[in-house]
Amino acid sequence: MLQPPTANRLRLRVLVPRGALPRWLGEVLQGLDSLPSIALQVQALDAAPQAPPAPAWAPDAAARADLARWQAAATTADADIALAFDAALHALRRDVAKPTPIETPHETPHETPRATAAPLDWLLCAADGASLWQRRPLLAAITAGQGVRLHCLQRAGAAGAWQVLRTLHVPASPRFEAGLATAVLSMQRLVQLTVADRTVAPGAGDNVNDARTPADPSPLPPRAALAEPGAITSLWQRLGGRWRAWSGQQRQRWVTEYWRIGVIDAPLGALLNPGVRPPVRWVTGDSLGGYWADPFGVPGDPTRLACEFFDEKTGVGRLETLELGADDGVVSRVPIAIGAGRHVSFPSIFEIDGRRLGLAETVSARECVLHEVAPDGSWRPLFPLLTGVAAADPVLFKHEGLYWLAFTDADLGERDNLCLHHAERLEGPWRPHANNPVKVDVTSARMAGRLFVHEGALYRPAQDCLRAYGAAVVVHRVLALTPQVFREVEVRRLDPDPLGGCPGGLHTLSAWGERTLIDGKRHGVNLVTLRRKLRRSRALRRGAAAAAPAGAVATQ
Repeated sequence: MLQPPTANRLRLRVLVPRGALPRWLGEVLQGLDSLPSIALQVQALDAAPQAPPAPAWAPDAAARADLARWQAAATTADADIALAFDAALHALRRDVAKPTPIETPHETPHETPRATAAPLDWLLCAADGASLWQRRPLLAAITAGQGVRLHCLQRAGAAGAWQVLRTLHVPASPRFEAGLATAVLSMQRLVQLTVADRTVAPGAGDNVNDARTPADPSPLPPRAALAEPGAITSLWQRLGGRWRAWSGQQRQRWVTEYWRIGVIDAPLGALLNPGVRPPVRWVTGDSLGGYWADPFGVPGDPTRLACEFFDEKTGVGRLETLELGADDGVVSRVPIAIGAGRHVSFPSIFEIDGRRLGLAETVSARECVLHEVAPDGSWRPLFPLLTGVAAADPVLFKHEGLYWLAFTDADLGERDNLCLHHAERLEGPWRPHANNPVKVDVTSARMAGRLFVHEGALYRPAQDCLRAYGAAVVVHRVLALTPQVFREVEVRRLDPDPLGGCPGGLHTLSAWGERTLIDGKRHGVNLVTLRRKLRRSRALRRGAAAAAPAGAVATQ
């Protein structure tokens, strides 16, 4: 029986061309149908894309029943939003159309009652202009290691121009089969986020936060971009993706990341100028026992900074205060006693309302606790800001009378989302932003330091984690920040110097008076790390063997 639409369920009509559905779209539809916020309808129109989808979806009996239910809903109920997947379908008819049944290998098509096709309101398409309506959608981007990047567009105005509602960019395995599975989940997620945006903050463009995605003119791709790649090209791309996936696994297994803390003799605001690239003086070096990262200067103290020390023997990070001498060499290390043996990192120290406060990442504890920082550098817990949330790289700041907390929710993704909470008082209550996550982009979501003000404008440093964790720092100017709206634009990208001491990446940028702190990454082989990884691998194998059913036979 069809579930009646309610105020909390958006009636989403998906417009598809006549004929068999591609397999990926069938999987997306089933995922959308499972969402409590969506009442799904599917309407097949007499309009076909440039290239027919193949291979076709071969649904089982239950899925065929779903198809019939979705099509029945499309002929008996109005829709709130009509959505098409892929820019190749943007020419679907907007007037009265005769829907045709979706063909499956198990049923003979039969004519369905005449119905009126809703105007095409939303369009979900690949952000790079490639067609989704292919045998292997997003093949080039996935196998090249570019992840999955999608737009959800809305038709704006009588002229039919398109405006970006949401952009989603998440990492994906270069191995195409695994990457396509990520793409299917990403399409479901993007529709779900856009539906949530419409519910809490109607109005196009509230979350347009990517300067590389113009809202007007339309980013719809030209027809030349819709061609199916040839068999040889497709095979070569898939083999390249398999090689990238394999080589990435080997790097993760055998190669160790070494992070170093560096000092730049220029204020943070000066780095916003694209022509300015002052040299970095690295103040910590390599060690078999671990490395130092996530530097934050103690406000008002030009010699002390807080940072993370990652212990390679245990695989756990802890906090330390480093004191630098006249030549910026480390003269003392003092532990910061928080975390109780759990991994702790990102020790942001700042001043708000005349108080010196500290906030660190404690994802494993699933809480975000505010601390008072004493003159001797010790941290005293005050109260939790969030509980039950895996907040990575949290940053607290004040903007236009409200306190704000920016972080990445590790439950949604370790590197690809930005969430915001706000409160009128530090003690709370803390409320989530209406459009959380306000950004889903692996190239510019996760925090890379504290927000800062320069010449009256608010700036946010973020990490580019597409190719690797902490590959580069991208600085954005915040254009709008309210409990309902977030917009920002990229103004500066800082890539590591390929010929410098840390060519592997950058992932923290913080102001320290008239100087700036940064950290950089290089790669090498560490026997201590290899020993720890080997012990962990053995423990996992023993755990898997212990969990195997009785009588199972091991095979080589």
